[in-house]
Amino acid sequence: MSKEYGFEAEMSCSGCSGAIEKVLSRWKERQHNFLEYATDLTTKTVTVTAPESLSAKDIHDKIDNVKNVSSAWEVLADGTKKYYQFKPGQIGEPYLE
Repeated sequence: MSKEYGFEAEMSCSGCSGAIEKVLSRWKERQHNFLEYATDLTTKTVTVTAPESLSAKDIHDKIDNVKNVSSAWEVLADGTKKYYQFKPGQIGEPYLE
């Protein structure tokens, strides 16, 4: 079973999205954990489908190493989103919107 996560990241050019893709690609090669990921420069979002063993915090920490992440969410089975709030350098408790 897998989970879908979304992240809003600081991306202003293809170099920014490329840096995130490079980090996720290397992680995928080493860990074989990700099923898929995509960046969207227009909406400044990163979408990751990953096994249940990886949390939003695990993925946040990888992306946040190269670009600041301002928000994150998990897409639940019923299609609703569970949002996460951030404190500087730390992911907070989830809240539902």
